[in-house]
Amino acid sequence: MALPNLRPLSFGEILDGAFTLYRRNFVTFVVTAMIPAAVIVVAFLALGGGIVAAMTSPDPTAIFGALLGGGLLVMVVGFGAWLTVWGGLTHQASEAYTGQPASVSDGLRAGFRAALPMILSGLLAFLGIMVAAIGVFIVMAVVLGIFAAMGGVMAGLGVLLAFVGWCAFMLVASAVLFAVAPAIVVEKAGAIEALERSFALARGALGRVIGLMLVTILITYLPSMAVMMVTGGFSQMMNPEAVPTASQVITQQVLGMGVSILTTPFMVAVIVLLYFDRRVRTEALDVQMMADRLAVAGD
Repeated sequence: MALPNLRPLSFGEILDGAFTLYRRNFVTFVVTAMIPAAVIVVAFLALGGGIVAAMTSPDPTAIFGALLGGGLLVMVVGFGAWLTVWGGLTHQASEAYTGQPASVSDGLRAGFRAALPMILSGLLAFLGIMVAAIGVFIVMAVVLGIFAAMGGVMAGLGVLLAFVGWCAFMLVASAVLFAVAPAIVVEKAGAIEALERSFALARGALGRVIGLMLVTILITYLPSMAVMMVTGGFSQMMNPEAVPTASQVITQQVLGMGVSILTTPFMVAVIVLLYFDRRVRTEALDVQMMADRLAVAGD
């Protein structure tokens, strides 16, 4: 795939292009993704005392107390750090794709600038999804009631249909929000404008967006599932009464963080390429940029 020539991309070319961006900017992307990990570790050491001990305790109130205490602060700090880095990776991927140099410092500056509108757009999106979810729950309750009244196999089918419906709702919600971060970082859009831009770019291509997101999730989360399998996370999920050891908890967190550092840049790269692809297809962005380059060259 030729970079940075903007043009409509096929499904496979977007994935291939994301791998290309990742490979060519591996050090920049991974170093940037390591920032929130370092922040979370520092926050954990400073604020999260007793969390590991609580998680390895059979007492549920100990876990709850730890999460409401230092654990909550660690999550808030970590969320802010991840938002900043997500914005930074989006900036780096967009710069690299359009032929500009990508650096850790520029990415982090862009991430800091984008953090507040990303938080605001996230809150607005959350409220919108919650309102829509109420309607979905009502429909699901009606469906479950009808199938439950039939009894037997039909009741099980109703549960299956409700589960599929909920998954479809979440996929559609994620798809229409895919371009929020690129709109904020690349176009300097505000929180509400970024939501509107994402809806507009996703319109008419929901199936394509959902398909790419599903494949990307599989690629990025399979390593995380492998970590859970190796460290006994699945067995703990199947048996809630099983109490993990301190070494298991620490190993799961460290390996999970390492996997996230390596996979998050790829996910961001896919979203950025999909964003540019939608702009090329709906707004002729490639023609606009070519005209701008010719105008600059003429001057």
